[in-house]
Amino acid sequence: MAAYTKINYKTQNTRSKPDKSPDQLDRLLGEGGFFTGDNVSDNLANNHFQVVDIYHIPSGRSVSFKAAITNFTDNYESQWNRNEVYGRMDPIGTYKRTTRNIQLGLSVMASSFQEAEENFKRLSLLVQMHYPSFGTGGEDDKKGAQRADNSPTLRGGPLWKIRFLNWIGNGSPGVQAKDTGLLGWSDGVNYAPNLELGVFQDGLNIYPKNYEFNLNFIVVHETKLGWDYTKRQKLDSGVNIKKPLDPQFPYGTSISATTNPLPNPVNEANKDKLDQYEKANVNKILGDK
Repeated sequence: MAAYTKINYKTQNTRSKPDKSPDQLDRLLGEGGFFTGDNVSDNLANNHFQVVDIYHIPSGRSVSFKAAITNFTDNYESQWNRNEVYGRMDPIGTYKRTTRNIQLGLSVMASSFQEAEENFKRLSLLVQMHYPSFGTGGEDDKKGAQRADNSPTLRGGPLWKIRFLNWIGNGSPGVQAKDTGLLGWSDGVNYAPNLELGVFQDGLNIYPKNYEFNLNFIVVHETKLGWDYTKRQKLDSGVNIKKPLDPQFPYGTSISATTNPLPNPVNEANKDKLDQYEKANVNKILGDK
């Protein structure tokens, strides 16, 4: 059997990480920055923080990808119970909840063998982050007693935190998912190498020059959202408006009283109608035939 020929690609792009990283790089995860790719994409990631950072809560591990986003959809769904009543044309709606999920697709490109190898390692770590944490057999339980069997025990599901600039995060400033990421979990990852661009080969290992993956991220809300009925602000037009419980939600831009103001002052007739509606019992209105 003939021995395989080992192709040496490792002569390309050997820029090394500086001995002391700038302060901004210390805030990034993924080995403290990107140094094996082309200058443009590395600069966007290291200095402009165009990075998707993912933190795996059970393991405490993080992985980052340059943010070459191919798909981004932020979905909000308000769920209602609909009760059909005899003789009424419209159903009676009872509010249940509002859910959020984010569909995210990334294209991961490699300009050198080193970057392709590193990208594949990052992908492997991302795949492993879809699995939970287990306790090893024979360990002590929470009360300190030794377990008799050696079966593994599930310790925690694969909860994540994700951060991407102001599009994905908990509203706090920062770039590190561990501290400012959006909490939730992934339904799974869909990995597809770009076969048209080919691969780098090192012995029996091949690394794609480009691959794409897609995630469906289910968001867990950590703060109360909605409108505070007790906190009102009176506009110059005389209308009382409510204040949001979290003005920074969801993209870190504060919602002020002047956001989308009324085009014209409200006249007294309309003001009286608004006051009457505000004082009315909403449930009674919905249930009235």
